Amino acid sequence: MPFDELTRDLDVLVVDDEPTVRELLLEYFEGLGFRVTGAEDGRSAIALVQRGRGRFGLVVTDLNLPGADGFAVLQAARQANPTCFVVIITGYASLDSAIRAV
Repeated sequence: MPFDELTRDLDVLVVDDEPTVRELLLEYFEGLGFRVTGAEDGRSAIALVQRGRGRFGLVVTDLNLPGADGFAVLQAARQANPTCFVVIITGYASLDSAIRAV
């Protein structure tokens, strides 16, 4: 699929409780031409993916979030859209969390 088709057909959700990280990622994906939505906590992200009914094709989420963690966001995103790609980012990685994410 050509990149311009990808940006036209793929909505991105960025979830991070750190405003500077969230804004940086939002600006990055917007600069590439994607439609982007941001959420500051896990509960908000889960509500967005549930209301979006499969709208998001890519979710970039922090692992450690207030309200619900990145694994809960992963599960909700995959339930709403089984073909959704989910990228989990964290500054506090462990082997257990990496294995669980996979």
